[in-house]
Amino acid sequence: MKLIADSGSTNTEWRLLSSGSARSYSGNGINPFFVEEDLILKEIESLGLLEFKNSITEIHFYGAGLAIREVKEIIHKLLRISFGEDVRIFVNDDILAASRALFHKESGISCILGTGSNSSLYIEGKIIDKIPALGYILGDEGSGSDIGKRLINALLKKDISENLRKKILKEKSLSIEDILLNVYKKPQPNKYLASFSTIVNDYIHEDEIKDIVYSAFKSFLRKNISKYKNYKSYNIGFIGSIAFHFRDILTEVMKDEGLELYKILDKPADELAAYHANN
Repeated sequence: MKLIADSGSTNTEWRLLSSGSARSYSGNGINPFFVEEDLILKEIESLGLLEFKNSITEIHFYGAGLAIREVKEIIHKLLRISFGEDVRIFVNDDILAASRALFHKESGISCILGTGSNSSLYIEGKIIDKIPALGYILGDEGSGSDIGKRLINALLKKDISENLRKKILKEKSLSIEDILLNVYKKPQPNKYLASFSTIVNDYIHEDEIKDIVYSAFKSFLRKNISKYKNYKSYNIGFIGSIAFHFRDILTEVMKDEGLELYKILDKPADELAAYHANN
């Protein structure tokens, strides 16, 4: 058996591969930057996967924040504790998951637009270049956290029309005190910021709100995609809930920037399972 995991900051999709079939499991996000080790161990145990530990021979874990060696080692250690010494464990970052899901062993520019954002230039099954994501404070352009941050800023700085501003604040029961408390004092502020993308979606018919998403995507393309050599010659694919749910705006921005959208996947887990079933 092979166990495949694709973990973002918000949730994790697991696929257990056996004899040509795949069983699906869903759980919370596993990001060592934001989740304590003991909670990660409890999360793995809660899924019911440990009953297969004696049959699992390979684990391929992909996750946000795993481009850093020390963070990879934490996940490797926790999987070893959970599943034992005999299983082969491979830990990689989420952009490799996106690349393999979108292009398998072909070539293209792979992008993530979910809670966070990321990109890579993927050539014939290998990542040959990456623009650093930098996380929700320094980067993550076009992500859910970025869009949420832009909306909050527009609401609190009064950058949108007063009637719309008051309507959103009232209908969503938002206050500056609660927002600042959640961003600066409570855990996982990136997830809190990204949760505002659902509010954006509720008011996306308003031009001022659409412009927030448009600007965020434009920033992503210019700060990430345009930095790859000959970027216009490659297929460009996206993975993530933000790309999926705001795909009409993403398509529009790309067209305005002279680019063509190749493919959008909400989640990479099924295509990742297909990749590993054949490799």
